[in-house]
Amino acid sequence: MRSTFRQKILQECGTKILDDFKQFPDLELSECVITDCYSLSNFRKIIHVVLPKFNQDFENACESSLHLAIRNIFDICLEKNIHSICFGYEIFLPSNHFRLDKSLHIVLRTLRKCLEKFDKKFSAIFLIIEKSEIDLFNQMKEALCVYFPRSFQEEEFFKDKLAIYNSLNVTEFGDAILAERQLDCKSDLRKFYDGKNSLVEISEFQEFYVKDEDDIKNYKM
Repeated sequence: MRSTFRQKILQECGTKILDDFKQFPDLELSECVITDCYSLSNFRKIIHVVLPKFNQDFENACESSLHLAIRNIFDICLEKNIHSICFGYEIFLPSNHFRLDKSLHIVLRTLRKCLEKFDKKFSAIFLIIEKSEIDLFNQMKEALCVYFPRSFQEEEFFKDKLAIYNSLNVTEFGDAILAERQLDCKSDLRKFYDGKNSLVEISEFQEFYVKDEDDIKNYKM
């Protein structure tokens, strides 16, 4: 099995960090928690996040979960007043089934968007890669130049590649906006189904609904 950041942290911290985890028995997907780093002298805290495992049948959900994991890391850092973050390379490889080019661009796109939003809150972002991860290193070198060009020349050179990723409709934090997730909510609703495949006039619905204690007029989204 490949040596991982997680395994190395467990080796350094021993059973103390495992005892910390007993406080969080039911972590949700993309959820973050923060613990002490104990004997890891180069760090002040450790942020643990539940990463998605890729499933072809739920590709969009997996990608959104990875985006949300990065976003949650930034949120917990803002909450705890942490000004620098070090990402282990496993953040780009949530599982052996996650395509590297996909996960890499999701993470870097989210990093870029979050830093555009909170750049004054953070002093440094570190990305750690194992020497053995040659493919990840080579792809990351190019992807970093796309999302974080160091000069006008790099910006111009990778402009066409960035245009490919910019063609994706995303939120202000970099999550993909998919057409099937969008709601077209209109204010001119006149009829709705009553659950018996028959249309009921909205006036009848209002008359029925206000019989309950919750007045429809006071209901707010």
